Amino acid sequence: MKNITKSLVMIVAVAALAIGGTVAYFSDTEQSTGNTFTAGTIDLAVNGNNGGANQTIVTVPDIKPGENVAGTEVALNNVGSNDGIGDLHITAATSSEGADSEPECVAESKIWSGSTCTGTETKNENICAMMKLTYVYDANGNGVKDSAADGDTVGGFNPISGLGNIDLDVIPAQTNRKLWLGYVLDPSADNEYQGDVCTFTVDFTLKQLNYQG
Repeated sequence: MKNITKSLVMIVAVAALAIGGTVAYFSDTEQSTGNTFTAGTIDLAVNGNNGGANQTIVTVPDIKPGENVAGTEVALNNVGSNDGIGDLHITAATSSEGADSEPECVAESKIWSGSTCTGTETKNENICAMMKLTYVYDANGNGVKDSAADGDTVGGFNPISGLGNIDLDVIPAQTNRKLWLGYVLDPSADNEYQGDVCTFTVDFTLKQLNYQG
């Protein structure tokens, strides 16, 4: 009986091996080639200038204390392939004496002699520290200034302080947005600031959305 059982087991095992060796499946393979990843672009042009020579966008020759100079229009154009967040900030500001005048000379406790001012500066005034910048932004892209009710007008900030990024809004790819910069010389600026010059640098930046830097 045992021999019969062993024989049956052997027969089943051999049959299983035979079946396993003859089982097949239909299949087909197709190949996809030339797959690529291409990085998008973030590219900002300011007043049509994109990587060319540095340009001067602000020249205010005769500002007076308390005077609010009308905004200088700046065109920001996202010429890249991705939407981005525009921002601006002051990266450098330098104050210089500029032209002398008799009232300034006296206010600085120096000596005025006809057309020249001599003596040692005692106050070391910095007109950049007295300048305030404001801006109005065209957030909806209709080409005109947004209303103050939209929160687009920012109170003055100090060029000399080199403030961090002032986020504007999204500038969609291949789209223009306008910005108007305004300027105010602090009403408390007295005669010692006459003729002084503030030279400053504005950086305009376009950052990808969700930028974490």
